[in-house]
Amino acid sequence: VWPKHRPGAIPEAIPEIEDGEVPLPATVTAENADDMMNLLEAASLRILMARKHVSDKSIKDETLERNERNKADDQKDAKGKGRGKGKHKPNAELELVPFEGTAFKKARTVLWSTCPLADHRSEAGKKDAHNLKSLVETHRNGMFQVFGAYVMPQQAPLSMVMQHLASLCSNTEVEPGVANVTTGSQLHEDLKTCWAHLAEHLPNVPPEKTAEHAEALAKLRSLPCVAVASEDVADRPMDVTTLTLPKFAFFQLPLLKGSEAN
Repeated sequence: VWPKHRPGAIPEAIPEIEDGEVPLPATVTAENADDMMNLLEAASLRILMARKHVSDKSIKDETLERNERNKADDQKDAKGKGRGKGKHKPNAELELVPFEGTAFKKARTVLWSTCPLADHRSEAGKKDAHNLKSLVETHRNGMFQVFGAYVMPQQAPLSMVMQHLASLCSNTEVEPGVANVTTGSQLHEDLKTCWAHLAEHLPNVPPEKTAEHAEALAKLRSLPCVAVASEDVADRPMDVTTLTLPKFAFFQLPLLKGSEAN
């Protein structure tokens, strides 16, 4: 499916390979270009089966279910092994979408409430097609840079991740300013991935683009989005992680010594 290196088209230099990806040929031939144009045209059409949340209720239902399920269950669903009797049934609607703006694999963790989630698989018991799997596993950067699809969490737009985090926190709020999440659940993993993503990318936002995220940040400040440890745990279950408003949280700073303390 992805344009291959043609006999006779010798690359000027061997491209650097990152994360085990298979690089595109450095030399562009007419045949390569034709393949890519056909591929881009196909990717722009609604040919991909995906799941998409179309209502706040379905997002809340999914949030609460993920709060009851563990990480192993999520991995089974991703491999298509969680569809039997008594297994998890997706709350999102099935529809056809283009590649652009669709989340695959680990990117779904930080985007599942905000964009379509790839669910392109064969019927139960039948072998999935190899071509799409090959694209997702060996051309993760290409899927993002060429098609606009999200495969890795770090490719997710900050605004969408903040919107997703706000949705998770508001749907787990048990009282004003307090939310409870089951420790080790799918939802807990979602939150940890969102926090890691924002911690890595928010500080690097250029000053001229901070206004784009101001509204989303203001919304997060009004929601219980910070995990805290309480000294008074006598009346709290041990398997629950408590979230509170950022303004009520105390952050433990590293102890500075010597010249660093001046």
